[in-house]
Amino acid sequence: EVGGVAGRGRLASGTATSCSIDTEGADAQGVERAGGGRADERASANGSGEFGSRDGAGSEGGGGDGGAGANGCGAVDKREVGGCSGGGAMPRGAMTQLLACPDGAARLVSRLHANVGGKLSQPQLELLKRMLVVDPERRAPLSELLMLTYFKTTCTVERAQVTMLGLFCCPKVKWIDPVDGRQKQIPMLQLQKEMRSAVISLPPGERELRPAARFPDDLLKPLGRGDLNVTGVSPRVMHFGGHGVNNGILMEDNEGRRYIPTAEEFIATLRECRQVCPGIECIFLNSCNTFTLAKGISRDLPDVIVISWASKVSDQAASCFAAGFYSYLGAQCRRGNRKGSLVEAFRAGEAEFYRKYLAGDPDQPLPLPLNVQGPCAKGHGVLQILPRLRHYSEGERS
Repeated sequence: EVGGVAGRGRLASGTATSCSIDTEGADAQGVERAGGGRADERASANGSGEFGSRDGAGSEGGGGDGGAGANGCGAVDKREVGGCSGGGAMPRGAMTQLLACPDGAARLVSRLHANVGGKLSQPQLELLKRMLVVDPERRAPLSELLMLTYFKTTCTVERAQVTMLGLFCCPKVKWIDPVDGRQKQIPMLQLQKEMRSAVISLPPGERELRPAARFPDDLLKPLGRGDLNVTGVSPRVMHFGGHGVNNGILMEDNEGRRYIPTAEEFIATLRECRQVCPGIECIFLNSCNTFTLAKGISRDLPDVIVISWASKVSDQAASCFAAGFYSYLGAQCRRGNRKGSLVEAFRAGEAEFYRKYLAGDPDQPLPLPLNVQGPCAKGHGVLQILPRLRHYSEGERS
């Protein structure tokens, strides 16, 4: 994509392709012009780096935008290749020879993706992976790339520090009961009580609440989405309240229609949130059966604490735990400690939960040794906390 790595047309003699990264880049821009069988596209990015020009040329009879074709080749600026390989600059002649090989484009892309020596930052590497795709059908359009927050990761806007960004949603959903064949509605949750509990527990200015949350806008827009013209908030905890359905959370899409993001969509959006606000320390999934989703989040964001429920949970029990959790953090804030321990907050919420409810899957009777309320007593939910995993090896993490 950049540097004519995946060109479709024939590269005219004397025409080279260059690609450079300059972390002092300015505003993102795209320019396209065509004439005489040549095409020139430029894209520069603020924050992730400035991409230099891409020049491709194809013969008029050969059908070609050299920069977008399958057989195009060109030289890549030696600063880029040297930086990715960690072993110094690759001579332009060697780069031309590499791209002349049948699999040269793929080998070059693999070399850039490897990022040997860690010369590129993670946002730069993620951006390169999206842009440098050999198969034209799999490439993201330039307009989509320019919308990514990778271009804004170095913005210096001072965001308001808050303890909690709360996203609550419970749209009406009807379903057919397989037992009696009747149409039923998923029970409505009393999310207003959960939001009120957060308002009472946390001091003013320490919470940002979004009822009827829409995916993904209400996750990204409160953070400012990396836009220099918008001052967002930087939360410690991203809280999700609602129904857990099919390893996801029932929300609304940007048009207000009920929507269940896939695990991949949800995790990718959280990753983008974290790139905008590195201060996010905890993801709190206050919904039924979200432990599998929590494990996926923890694997992708290993330095974030993830709290979830490994079973169904009653509405009242979920609100009770959240009240204890935020009461602890709110008390620490009032003492001037905005960085109160999230693990201690979990323990405080757990203690509040155990004071009123029994731990266990509501669908299963409690084992007799743990059953203090008779043989038919059931639990009200199973809590799980996944701590930060950045200090563990891959084997230990799995």
